[in-house]
Amino acid sequence: MPHIVDVSKNRLIGKKIIHLDKVDSTSNYIKRALEAREIIEGTVVRAGIQTKGKGRAGRVWESPPGGLWFSVLLHPRLPLEEMALLSLVFAAGICRGLDKYIEQECKIKWPNDIYLDQKKLAGILLETSSLEEDVYLIVGVGINVNVNRDELGSLNNRAVSLSEYSSADINKDSILTTVLEYMEIYYSDYQQKGFGEILEEFKELCLHLGKRVKIECSSRTVSGTNVGIDSRGRLLVDNGIDIELISAGDVKVL
Repeated sequence: MPHIVDVSKNRLIGKKIIHLDKVDSTSNYIKRALEAREIIEGTVVRAGIQTKGKGRAGRVWESPPGGLWFSVLLHPRLPLEEMALLSLVFAAGICRGLDKYIEQECKIKWPNDIYLDQKKLAGILLETSSLEEDVYLIVGVGINVNVNRDELGSLNNRAVSLSEYSSADINKDSILTTVLEYMEIYYSDYQQKGFGEILEEFKELCLHLGKRVKIECSSRTVSGTNVGIDSRGRLLVDNGIDIELISAGDVKVL
């Protein structure tokens, strides 16, 4: 029996939702459907379990029962450098959506990991795929809603579930509806108004702005104080000598 999720307020994101009990990866499912020309923009693919969930930098994203695991297919029609900023845009939107269910405010560890009480609650992975000359964006989202930490392996001490901070019963359908609504709002605002206002909000939500950080980049490690985020979504890190611009890397708060 399929679950019914009402996202009738949305014009694009979630206008069609595919529910799967189990899949290798919701993002992989979308890629296969694109190749077969069996999927439309705005489709959300949701799974109860992912056997090969994906995180940033090729890591495995543990996706046991109790979590909200889904991907969205979009065709942003933006230059690639502007498309990359959607990672931060959706992080801010999802953060605000999850705040509706708890008293504590969620925070973001740049670029798009959502934290609660210094532990990871949710993550986002952006991937591009093409169909002929059109480039599509697949937004993969994983949210620990009511996940047993014992099923998270080595991550159990660094992760948290939404249910641990809510006095009410957590309904995944309700959370999905809210998160998709906020994704639509922030996506629309970004396309119509640009990144400026969302950037200021992202700074307010940033877990480590003004704090000492260590960033593992692909070929080097950068340490210093995170003094800002620029209009291209890069971290500004004061290493004591000058300001370094970081486009990609794993942040550790010192």
